[in-house]
Amino acid sequence: MDSFDSDISFFISGHPLWFLCHGMPEAGIKRLARCLAKTALENVPGGQIPPLSPGEVEQILARHGYYITETSFRNGTPRIFAWSSEEEKRIYINRGALEDFLASFPEETSGPSPDIGTIRGLALAHEWFHLFFHAIPKPDEWGSLKRPARIIAEETAARLYAAGLLQVPFSPMVLDLALRKRGGLGNE
Repeated sequence: MDSFDSDISFFISGHPLWFLCHGMPEAGIKRLARCLAKTALENVPGGQIPPLSPGEVEQILARHGYYITETSFRNGTPRIFAWSSEEEKRIYINRGALEDFLASFPEETSGPSPDIGTIRGLALAHEWFHLFFHAIPKPDEWGSLKRPARIIAEETAARLYAAGLLQVPFSPMVLDLALRKRGGLGNE
């Protein structure tokens, strides 16, 4: 998780809510996000131990009663890769946005290019984190954070959790970095 420090900083400082985090140092949000992701990875629902394949993530979600629905829309920005509904026990995947991202991936990084299954797995793992976030023990200082800082820390932790769960060889912020260059948003 530490090898992506500059990407994490770029994500935090560029988040639309960052301007509301008066007095909260970026390093504090990073530390909290890393702590939350680490705790979540040590307590993966179902007792699974990383690394997991994207298929294993999908199987675990199904065992916990979650449905995955694929959609495909490409109507400009903002681009949303995935979203979830606890009430519906459903994760939605926007395959169109994932395919568009993959088509431009070589422009975004010089590292290994992921396939659609890996990117889809990252999106599923990210949303899974949000679905069980309420059960993750929080550090003491969590209660004193303002809502914008909590949102940024949770979003950062979800990205770190997804990358750690799948143990991908590229930055968990790669989707956001690509979209920021185009003026869109990623998983929220």
